[in-house]
Amino acid sequence: NLKGGNITIREIMNNPKGFAIMKREFPTLIGTPMFKLAQGMSLNKVIAHWGNHVPKAKIDSIIEELKRI
Repeated sequence: NLKGGNITIREIMNNPKGFAIMKREFPTLIGTPMFKLAQGMSLNKVIAHWGNHVPKAKIDSIIEELKRI
């Protein structure tokens, strides 16, 4: 349940499957100060702030995969 996009990145990362998806898709970001800052943000907010750095098709694919958790 992505709570309409209001789920936090921390909540996603606390789920082992969510962590695996994020690690696979963004391996160089995990553990960076920017990623640590984003953990308190909602999925919607992260997409709004940094979505222009990731192709929309990739974002859509990740969201669909997260929905299946």
